[in-house]
Amino acid sequence: MLAAPVVFAFNGQEQFNYSGSAGFLIFISSFYLFILVMLIMGELRAKAIVVSLNNDSVQVINFLGLGRPGSFSYSSLEGYRTSAVPSRGGTYEYLYLIHQGKKIAKISEFYHRNYEELKASLQRMNIKNLGEEQWSFTSEMKELFS
Repeated sequence: MLAAPVVFAFNGQEQFNYSGSAGFLIFISSFYLFILVMLIMGELRAKAIVVSLNNDSVQVINFLGLGRPGSFSYSSLEGYRTSAVPSRGGTYEYLYLIHQGKKIAKISEFYHRNYEELKASLQRMNIKNLGEEQWSFTSEMKELFS
């Protein structure tokens, strides 16, 4: 079990037993594990994506390219928004592709080596620049868990 009661033993004698608080520790451990899994899955789903630009459409595959592909014609895209995301290593730009009012792809200068090339290609395809969006930690967390 994930957070089964632990007994530390030295020379065959019981040193520590927290059986009275096992329920609380199981709850806390389960909560932290849930948050960790959701953060990792959210990151893989939203940011670790494969983006392919074709002649008439953009294809987005999440989960490191192992997820289900989604294909969107350039004409169906409303456009893209950019956002400056601060981090310890500097500030990175994110580009959000917008389709029917929703962000369908989050292309990141941090995660994608060819970010500038992707951005330039989208501009050559006449995808409308919808401006800059203010980055917010709260909205980022909402997107990861949605």
